[in-house]
Amino acid sequence: MSELKEQVPKGKIKKSGYKPADLRREPVVRNCSFRDLIYVDGLMKQYFTTERVWETFRLCEACGINSALVRTDTNTVQLIHKYWKQGGKIQWLAQTKTIDSDKDFTINAQLAMDNGASAIYIQGDNADVWVHEGRFDLFDQWFSRFQGKGIPLGVGAHELDVVKSMESKGYPVDFYMKTIHDNKYWSYQADEPKVRTIKNNHDNYWCREPEATAEFMETVSKPWIVLRFLPRAP
Repeated sequence: MSELKEQVPKGKIKKSGYKPADLRREPVVRNCSFRDLIYVDGLMKQYFTTERVWETFRLCEACGINSALVRTDTNTVQLIHKYWKQGGKIQWLAQTKTIDSDKDFTINAQLAMDNGASAIYIQGDNADVWVHEGRFDLFDQWFSRFQGKGIPLGVGAHELDVVKSMESKGYPVDFYMKTIHDNKYWSYQADEPKVRTIKNNHDNYWCREPEATAEFMETVSKPWIVLRFLPRAP
């Protein structure tokens, strides 16, 4: 840490300053999206012990990164709370998912809010499906429950249609979490049918329309946390 020359720039969500690190799952939950490299999950679990995760948080803070994007579960809550008790200051930007759309699908987001999350956002997989199925009533209920509770609210997305819908319908979104990457990587399967919501069973794509995404996001005034999946080399 003594070799650090300067800290990273800071972005803002509403009135708060955030320097996010995308630690959504990999170090904290100890699994990852490396697809056919099936041995990587095992390596992650061996390497990222609880102490190693805390070490990663401390390094992030030394670099000026004051926020971590991490999903919401009991393991995350325990790990972050113990880190805070040690004096850690990193903020938790919580990825939240729906448990059951026909029952209390806000319970995961409530868990994050009750345990000190600095911001919450709807997981992209959920938002993709809701928009595809026209279930804007679920967005209505989600924002109705959490708007005005004192923390920023966001929406994640793989599909550009999600962001377009949020903007056109005027939802009170404070920030977006959106994937982007080009489709020029070596394993791209141009002939594979691309289903309406990204399932990614046989290809490495997570952004269907990268050029359109970049163009549209230029028109969006809200902060955009970019999740860029970099394709692997052969």
